[in-house]
Amino acid sequence: MAADTTAFAGLQYSVFRIDSVEPVESNQMASGAITASLGDPLWVVTMTLADGPSALSRASDAVLSRLRRPGQTLTVYDPTVNGPAADPKGILLGESAPVIGDLDADGVSLTIEALPAGYVLSPGDWLGVTVGSVPQLYRVVIGAQADASGTTPLIEVEPPIRFDVTEGLALTLVRPVMLARVVTYTSPQRTPWSARGWNLVLEQVFTA
Repeated sequence: MAADTTAFAGLQYSVFRIDSVEPVESNQMASGAITASLGDPLWVVTMTLADGPSALSRASDAVLSRLRRPGQTLTVYDPTVNGPAADPKGILLGESAPVIGDLDADGVSLTIEALPAGYVLSPGDWLGVTVGSVPQLYRVVIGAQADASGTTPLIEVEPPIRFDVTEGLALTLVRPVMLARVVTYTSPQRTPWSARGWNLVLEQVFTA
């Protein structure tokens, strides 16, 4: 089932938060607590949607209610930023088509090739990569500047790079997205004039 690529852009929000969460299971044993990972870290988005006119909220409410159904997905991005801190509108990037260069054995670092010479990626910048038909999202932790050939030294990202990400894959630096599903959605409280009190939690998925 194809992901909804337009629903997220239509949402008006008052609070947006994105966190990397690793699913874990904890058991209390006589020797102490034992924690085991249950899978790859996931981006979890929590949003408080903005109060607004009741009439305007109805379309978003209907779309989000549909996306609560099993198997429904949507593409999601960080609406608080558009591009890298040093190139927020992507003007310096221009027509360049950056790709993953080398993947380091530490599982959290990579180089990027085919950037403009001197291009800067800073902590907090987003990188997007699509594996098959599934877009993934990574955040720069330790940035770098591309050399004269357009290649960076190692850049550290979070969460750890998934096993299916390979060298040579194209990267998106301006408004990159990830695939997600609706975990919880609380419909707004309505009067004839306004809608308020609606909340949304989205969780990254890796299967289209």
